[in-house]
Amino acid sequence: MSRPATSSIRTNPLLRAVLDHTASMVIVHDLAGRIVEANRYACDLLGYTRDELLALSVRDIEEEHRMTLGDHWERLTPGQVEVLQGTHRHADGSTFPVEVHLSAFEFEEQKLVCATCRPAVEARELAEESPHYRRLDRQIFQRIFEKATEAIAIIDHEGRYLRQNRAHLNLLGYEDAELAGKTPAIHLGPAAFEQVAGVLAKQGRYLGVHTSHTKAGEDLRLELSAFEVRLGPNQAPVFVGIKRPLVGRDLDHQTRADDDRRQLEEELRQAGKMEVLGRLAAGVAHDFNNLLTPILGYADSELSALAEDHPVAGSLRQIRQAAVRGRELTQQLLTFGRKRVLHLETIDLGETVRRVANMLRRVIPGEVAIEVKIDPQTATIDGDEVAMEQILM
Repeated sequence: MSRPATSSIRTNPLLRAVLDHTASMVIVHDLAGRIVEANRYACDLLGYTRDELLALSVRDIEEEHRMTLGDHWERLTPGQVEVLQGTHRHADGSTFPVEVHLSAFEFEEQKLVCATCRPAVEARELAEESPHYRRLDRQIFQRIFEKATEAIAIIDHEGRYLRQNRAHLNLLGYEDAELAGKTPAIHLGPAAFEQVAGVLAKQGRYLGVHTSHTKAGEDLRLELSAFEVRLGPNQAPVFVGIKRPLVGRDLDHQTRADDDRRQLEEELRQAGKMEVLGRLAAGVAHDFNNLLTPILGYADSELSALAEDHPVAGSLRQIRQAAVRGRELTQQLLTFGRKRVLHLETIDLGETVRRVANMLRRVIPGEVAIEVKIDPQTATIDGDEVAMEQILM
């Protein structure tokens, strides 16, 4: 909401110049939230002219704490500084997080509030530059590193150990001096280390399960999580590795997962072989079918020119029957190679079973006997006869 423009605080030229050259947003308002002064940085950051900003209330630009700001300002005492996190709204409606430093003072018998604001990212970066922050930062992360219950190690860009925490030492048993200048190959083995290093080099992170050898000679199944940390534009990265031993249910689960993975890999290899065989079978079937076509054509042509009782007619009929049977086999091969469209028709399932059994007797070893028992009441079905033969075989 806006309000009629009010006159700003009478500011002398020197103070105005100082305010306008301050690299922070400075807004002065009364206890009702009416803005009575603002510097150039505030105008630029919020997207208003100075006159437009002086016609607004803090509630027009502050997205949060709208119901409690009045009471909060009342409680501020002169000389007190309070830091709040908030969200400001730009003139175009967009919002951005800010860190606000509030202080109260009196001017011409009126209590006012000075709000010095910075975008939250800038405020954090400025704080991180301070020696106190860097010292606190090192202390906190050093303690986290040492107190962590999971084994953590830091490795340089050439794969050599730089540091390990207490949990890492307890897990593998190698003292700091024993790991100095060494790579994780000392416990992972050269092949596993090369695998992890290759993935890290390409992707910047790694997650997997490996067997590590402790200093005492024990083999441990570990879940290894590793990631790259960039220290600066002109500095080589380091890598952080976190190791977690797999025990109990986790180990059982991982073992089952490994078995399932190996089974799936074997099934995939077999599926690949079957795909190749299918393509080969389809190719052979096409070539075979091309050979049978002229045989059937010549046999039909000669039979049509001969009498039924001609001595050659019987031989031609046998040739034709063999060619037809060969064509049926090509259809089976095409079905196996998934190159044939299924054709539904009414078929006698019992007769199909007998025909397949007779064919199999000719190709299986003599010591294997096939007995077929078919229910006389077997009904006809709608299906693809060639596909049914393939299923039976």
